Amino acid sequence: MGKEQKKAEARVEADKLKSNEPAPLGTMSNKEAPQEELSGSALQKRADEGDQKLVFRKKDSSTRAAPEPSAALAPSADAVEPVGGALKSVLDRYGLPPVWGPGVSDEMVLKAEPALRNLYRVGGAATAADSARVRLYVAEAIRARVGAAPDSAAVDEIVHHYRRAIRLAGNDAEIRRVATERLADFLNELGDEPALHPPEGEGGQP
Repeated sequence: MGKEQKKAEARVEADKLKSNEPAPLGTMSNKEAPQEELSGSALQKRADEGDQKLVFRKKDSSTRAAPEPSAALAPSADAVEPVGGALKSVLDRYGLPPVWGPGVSDEMVLKAEPALRNLYRVGGAATAADSARVRLYVAEAIRARVGAAPDSAAVDEIVHHYRRAIRLAGNDAEIRRVATERLADFLNELGDEPALHPPEGEGGQP
């Protein structure tokens, strides 16, 4: 075999060995490169699209207005406290409304007075609002009984019951309004000034 032929065979053998060697790290064959580049581009595009959707959803949730509280849950300025069973029974028996009003006659109030006094004396008023209703009726009963010339003891008792009704009315605006107006009316009838009857303390019978 000649030298030239041996050299050719050696070159062929070397080329075969070289083609079988693993590619160095960070390099790729010409056939693989375009495919890998396309795959990476597609993956990056999908990732970008996913990020945009996520940002849009976050922005949408953050800008969405919070639900407003229901108006039914808001406290009413004209709240009316329910009447307890014991007081309702007395009022129904004598045909009286939950709160004294101009349509209630003196005769009706005087007939109901003993039962109403007994109710708050034995603690039958279930709530402070019920006690305020009873106090208002008792004050009206005393006024009806003593007439236009009450003595000092009657005056003090009437003022006391009106003021207790105002204090115990709580959230019931109607009880508080009626008791306040009736107290002012009573003091005007006497030609009296409210300063002559200072407000009561927190103590005393409810």
